[in-house]
Amino acid sequence: VHETLFENTQQSEMGGLLRSEPIWIGRAGCRIDEASFVAPPPLAVPDLLGDLVDYLNTTRHLAAMQAAVAHAQFETIHPFEDGNGRTGRALIHTVLNARGVASGAVPISAALNSDRQRYYRSLNATHVACEA
Repeated sequence: VHETLFENTQQSEMGGLLRSEPIWIGRAGCRIDEASFVAPPPLAVPDLLGDLVDYLNTTRHLAAMQAAVAHAQFETIHPFEDGNGRTGRALIHTVLNARGVASGAVPISAALNSDRQRYYRSLNATHVACEA
């Protein structure tokens, strides 16, 4: 999915390449110790993605729950240098379509964009809950 999103762009060589450096989220120009979120180390990314794929290959949760959990886990792993948000939102579509809940596009990006701060707070809440 990530590779497809980067096709025919100026960054097409980045498509599908896992990050090799630490990555964090925070205000522009912040240092890692000032970040609101620090993703797992790059060496952990392949195994974490493997765990995510294993989860995606189950049907133990309702499709909407699986899509939400998969999205939160993907964003937590943050496997790419760029394009994680777009890829994570595409993952929601993929899960819902694969499970037969939705056919075609669901306006996920528009819904999340309508209250971005709430979306970010919700993602951060999953990180805090997992650390407890």
